[in-house]
Amino acid sequence: MIQWVYMKKIYTATLFFGIFALFGIPIFFLFKSALFGYFFQDDWFSFSISHVSSIIDFFKFFVPRSDVIYYRPLGMQIPFYFVDQLFGLNPLPFKLATFVIHLVNGMLVYLFIKQFLKQHWTAIIAAFVYLTSANHQIIFYWAATFAFIMAPTFYLGSFILFLQRKINLSLLVFAVGLLANELLITLPSVITTWLLLRRKKEQIKKLVGFWLVTGLYIVFRLTVAHFPTNGGYSLIYDLKQPFITLRNFLLWSLNWPETIQDQFLKFFVLNKLFIQNFSPYIAVFVTVSLLYLVFFIAIPLVAIYTHKIKKPDLAIPFFGLIWFVITLVPVLVFANHAFSYYVPIPLIGLLMAGFYLVKELMTSLNMSKFVQIISLLIFSGIWYYSSFINIDLNTKIHWAPQRAAKSSYLVNLLRTKYPILPPDAVVVVISHDEEYKWALGEQNAVHVLYNAPTISTFYGSETEYFAKFGNLGDFEKDKMQQKIFVIP
Repeated sequence: MIQWVYMKKIYTATLFFGIFALFGIPIFFLFKSALFGYFFQDDWFSFSISHVSSIIDFFKFFVPRSDVIYYRPLGMQIPFYFVDQLFGLNPLPFKLATFVIHLVNGMLVYLFIKQFLKQHWTAIIAAFVYLTSANHQIIFYWAATFAFIMAPTFYLGSFILFLQRKINLSLLVFAVGLLANELLITLPSVITTWLLLRRKKEQIKKLVGFWLVTGLYIVFRLTVAHFPTNGGYSLIYDLKQPFITLRNFLLWSLNWPETIQDQFLKFFVLNKLFIQNFSPYIAVFVTVSLLYLVFFIAIPLVAIYTHKIKKPDLAIPFFGLIWFVITLVPVLVFANHAFSYYVPIPLIGLLMAGFYLVKELMTSLNMSKFVQIISLLIFSGIWYYSSFINIDLNTKIHWAPQRAAKSSYLVNLLRTKYPILPPDAVVVVISHDEEYKWALGEQNAVHVLYNAPTISTFYGSETEYFAKFGNLGDFEKDKMQQKIFVIP
């Protein structure tokens, strides 16, 4: 008997890991272009602040910097340091680490949603939908957003451990997670909401440590590691803005491209020119949205109201929708700082709500297990296709793929033309394309490539560079000319 139980556990574990290993194939083909993209923009800055010459320097990663708005030592400096030390400026190991953690997140999504749905295959397909959401594309492209692939790992890991009553370990994972990404700050609110919905007020006392850590973290961020409230991080001044941001996140969660936020003339009115130019894409995005909102949300709710579905646990879908809103609060307070790479944590709540309701609907209709699985597989196939064309569209118009390509081109040109540069060199990038400056992170790429923070980069022509210094004599100009290295 003991041997049979042991063999069953081995079989279950093998099946579990086998399924997610197989998921890796469609995920790889979906994000293939991003997996082979090059470092760009903030990646170069992250490398520049991740140098270590002593053990003291390593621990300084945990000291807030005045020149950054975030505090993510575990999500930025430490990963960049280890990649640089072990692999140099090769982006592939970074992308492979992102890929592996992404698969782990899919497993955690499965384990988490299964706790609420109590159904194996529905949770598996929900995890597949999560893993193939196009919102992960920018995270795969942009190594500087590595913290956003780590956030769900800590978030779900801590919540699952709490549900398993491993409170101290859950608290530890939560506290460490805050060092990777500040989005974990909403976790105590989410768990508290769940306990209240389950009428388990007596268990809220187990969250004292979570709230204490949260309070200390907020004080720390407001004083020591304070963030600016201007520029892209200006706080909301228009009370309509949080609803606009919620609309955008709902659309992104339903696999619309990030650019959609710039295409609204009014709250529900899209730019006609955008619709005309990208009508085949929009038709797919609308189809997926309607499928999910109608069959996963609206019809099940109507069936519940008309008593076609008997005694469902409405706390679960309600909690999923509240999860979606609460986890977005850190983003909703800003007027102009919302990107699709914030979606991975809120998306879990939306999937929980929809997959629970559709599971209840299919059960009430007495669908066989086989028909239920086939129905969900059809939806996941349509979802996968929408992700594919979303990524195809992003590859054409999104700034991340374009800047990655420009960065790769310029870096290859620099390395080929100038394998070595003197520490007082001036690299002149002959271009008036602002994207070149963004791609190289202004000064940072050259600093990292030549390990020389004294090298400067100028974007424009040689004539424009010399014009900065006014009237120069021939001797002065010739001396300066010797330090100038031009690309392309």
